[in-house]
Amino acid sequence: MTHAAFDCLIDKLHTLTDHYRAMKDLETTWLASVVMERVRVGTNHPHAKEDNGKIHIYAGTAYQLYKFCNKNGKAMQPIAVRYLSR
Repeated sequence: MTHAAFDCLIDKLHTLTDHYRAMKDLETTWLASVVMERVRVGTNHPHAKEDNGKIHIYAGTAYQLYKFCNKNGKAMQPIAVRYLSR
């Protein structure tokens, strides 16, 4: 995926969470614990501090996420997303 595709993906996730928050009668407090970050340069991106109850989602190329995890000594649980546009 290209960097532009990751930006579109993050924008789409923000839009979806906004729509979810706008729906009545749905539990939305769990969304406050989700933090989405775009990793552009893995060696320079600051790693999150240990936050109780926070879920951190890092979006970036496999190479940048690899560099990010190596720098911080953290393991990641990768999710591969294929984003198609027409």
